[in-house]
Amino acid sequence: MIGLGEDRAGNPKKSSRQQLDSSRQANAAAAMTFPTAFAETTRFSTTSADLRYRVLNLYRRYLRHSREFVNSYDLDIPAYQVKTKIRQEFERHRFVQDLATKNVLYMKGQMEFQELVNFWKQQCHVMQYFEDFEHYSTTSGNSFVQKFLKGAN
Repeated sequence: MIGLGEDRAGNPKKSSRQQLDSSRQANAAAAMTFPTAFAETTRFSTTSADLRYRVLNLYRRYLRHSREFVNSYDLDIPAYQVKTKIRQEFERHRFVQDLATKNVLYMKGQMEFQELVNFWKQQCHVMQYFEDFEHYSTTSGNSFVQKFLKGAN
């Protein structure tokens, strides 16, 4: 016989509040990305042309997701600065000649992309890339440190 506060399995019934909370948790779990969604098998490119094709595709994926990075990590940086930083990071390794080194750099970039998209990083990890964009103008020009750096007494 089923009691008033039990379901057919004999478990206590959930209140409407508990049902709402469990449905929210189920929706949040469904909205999360799957770790394998952006995973790529580790393989070395044997030709420079093949690697160039893969790197350009990775670069395009970064650019496509740049606005999503700003929104999901709640960055106070505009999307164009994120795109600029992505470009700088790719340009930094532009003149690497060794194919094995290029393959390793590509794999590191792919892993970084997967971590960013799957939200495996925190905001402070993402902001480390943008330290050169920050302006620390909160200190007054009359502070002790400012006077010391200027050499004034």
